[in-house]
Amino acid sequence: MSRGFTLVELMIALAVGAILLAGIGGLVQATHDSNRLQQNQARFQDNARFTLDRLGHDLRAAGHLGCASTSRMGQLDVVSSGSTFRTDFATAITGHEAASSGPGDTLDRSNATASWSPALPAALQGEVLAGSDVLVLRRGHGPALPLSREKDNSRIFVEPSGGLDDGCSGDLCVNDRAVVTDCDRGRVFTVTDIQSINSGAEHVLSHGNSGNTTGLWGGPAAADQRYHFTGQKGLVQQVSTVAWFVGRSSGSPTLLRWSDGALIRVSRGVETLQLTYGEDTDGDGAPNRYRPADQVDDFDGVVTVRADLLLVGDRPLRQPARTPGDALGPGPGSRLQVTGNPDRSQRQPVGLTFHLRNRGGEP
Repeated sequence: MSRGFTLVELMIALAVGAILLAGIGGLVQATHDSNRLQQNQARFQDNARFTLDRLGHDLRAAGHLGCASTSRMGQLDVVSSGSTFRTDFATAITGHEAASSGPGDTLDRSNATASWSPALPAALQGEVLAGSDVLVLRRGHGPALPLSREKDNSRIFVEPSGGLDDGCSGDLCVNDRAVVTDCDRGRVFTVTDIQSINSGAEHVLSHGNSGNTTGLWGGPAAADQRYHFTGQKGLVQQVSTVAWFVGRSSGSPTLLRWSDGALIRVSRGVETLQLTYGEDTDGDGAPNRYRPADQVDDFDGVVTVRADLLLVGDRPLRQPARTPGDALGPGPGSRLQVTGNPDRSQRQPVGLTFHLRNRGGEP
């Protein structure tokens, strides 16, 4: 004959059950957070690899126009009209330093000041997230089209890579900026018209009054040799001004790439971009010091760029909210401390130093 539980036994059973449930709940939460940590970490690695690869591609091409770098051209003229920001192709790389984001500073992402030194150009105002540095570089891109013969007063003749596709010769279209160069010197201009001649054997690129300072051009008969570009080793390639920074996309902080007005989302979950520039002060091709953009003496002497990113996971943890605190930068004594409002997000700083191929003593 069975007997019932006493009150004491029932209370003990309930207590043991509560302990077991609490343990199971803690185990479930720990497992949940562990899975989130692993998922975030995998995403951090993918984002870092992809983002730094894309950024490095632009940095390694900075200053290369056509077949030579701006630092190795004997002469580079810019006859393309427009803002200096869009046309200063003699300056391969420059930057804008966000307020309170230099080495040794503390950047509060939740209350950052929307100010940069030097001030942002009009084309980027309203696009950059407060606290993010801005990298600006200028480079050639796309296939280079060989000259088919010497240019005349207002036209450049090239060997096309195909037919006229939507009025474009390869990647080069009307209103694009391009460089014509013989590898020793170059001229940057705006393409105002493209025509196919000789049954498609040649394409003609015009540089009319629209978008160009045509008074600076001459023809084959001009006495000034800088007007002469022949078909022996001359070519034409599209050139662009490119900017990298953190902005917002669909409400989330996102690393963006701006190129001549076109804005491309590179990677979501990037909360800040911080840049320091390695200056070669003695001409040996190696950096002697690293400085933020507003402290660089001469960007022509910059041979390396250090890029630091703060990545944030898109899967919040179940642990209590905490005030974030992360250090960005290579040196323990000069890192930027990044903080913000308490949350449950996981973050990961990543950074890499890039050598600029078109600077220093290397070919």
